Amino acid sequence: MLSFHHLSHRWLSIAALTLAGSVTSWSLVISPTRAQSPTDFSPQCQTAIQASIAALKGGRSVTVHTNARSLGAGHPANRGQGLLFALDGPATGAILADGPLQMAVARRLIQSCGTVGAVTIGRWQSGESNTIGLVNGAVRFFECYEGETPNPGWGYVRCDL
Repeated sequence: MLSFHHLSHRWLSIAALTLAGSVTSWSLVISPTRAQSPTDFSPQCQTAIQASIAALKGGRSVTVHTNARSLGAGHPANRGQGLLFALDGPATGAILADGPLQMAVARRLIQSCGTVGAVTIGRWQSGESNTIGLVNGAVRFFECYEGETPNPGWGYVRCDL
């Protein structure tokens, strides 16, 4: 079973990956004094991440788990990082059904985080998610394609994942 566990700290998010009973930990350092790397974000981006978590929570009964990842091939130039917001709690369904909220969160992050090309908002420990990213200069929801179809490229996600 693959799962992510999230703990908070002033400047970093620590996640543990549990795979077949073994635990591996890594940290997403968000420190303005370090050189930019795939998991380092500017102070402006850190502020946008915190504001996005607050917007997703919005007084609702939901826990927001965060993670960052390198994006696959085809991402916009200099925007090779993705942010993941995994939601857990009774309000998750309502948040996932609120396209304008998700779009506002993604726009804020893409505008504030110069290295972020896509934002995924999904249900914790499931395949249910929406990805919004920078496609041809515009922020939009990724379109889905069927698994048997060859991947059409950036801006698309498989429907059956």
